[in-house]
Amino acid sequence: DIHEIYRIIEKGLKIKLSTEAKNDIESIVRMETSNLINHLNISHGSSNIQNIIEQIEKYISSRMKDKSKSFKFTESNRYRLKELLKRFLNTRNNGQK
Repeated sequence: DIHEIYRIIEKGLKIKLSTEAKNDIESIVRMETSNLINHLNISHGSSNIQNIIEQIEKYISSRMKDKSKSFKFTESNRYRLKELLKRFLNTRNNGQK
């Protein structure tokens, strides 16, 4: 419920949101929740793709000079990489049928 999200923000900030701010917040929430819905739509190879991304992160981390830090993709780039790999996998699987 988007109104509950507005209430949380207004209570936390102790202000009344403008209509423009509400529209912007709703747009962001809808975009993120649609991504969440897409993430829940698991297709063939999805867990394998996640595993591959984690291996890439581990490899990059192992190559870093500062061993106290570890590399992680940002959520947006992790999502983009997953989508790219899923498309490649789906295109390749459909081409082989």
